[in-house]
Amino acid sequence: MEKQIKKLYRNLAEIRDYDVQAAIDKNEHFKIKYEGDVMTLSPEDLKNKVASTSKTTFKSKVGGKDYRLIGYEWNPDDMDY
Repeated sequence: MEKQIKKLYRNLAEIRDYDVQAAIDKNEHFKIKYEGDVMTLSPEDLKNKVASTSKTTFKSKVGGKDYRLIGYEWNPDDMDY
């Protein structure tokens, strides 16, 4: 699974809870892209490296599911150039 994010919040990459759960259920790695960098989280990381969870539930602006944001410490993968 892959998501592009537009900003970090207190050096945390935040992802919607249902996206995180879908990756865990499918046993897939999750790639978060931000400003040209990529951070890859394994299903174990998605479960164990949670740095924050939003207290409030957000309403989808496009009629989708309501969600909470789950934050992970931004630590981009080392890229070999």
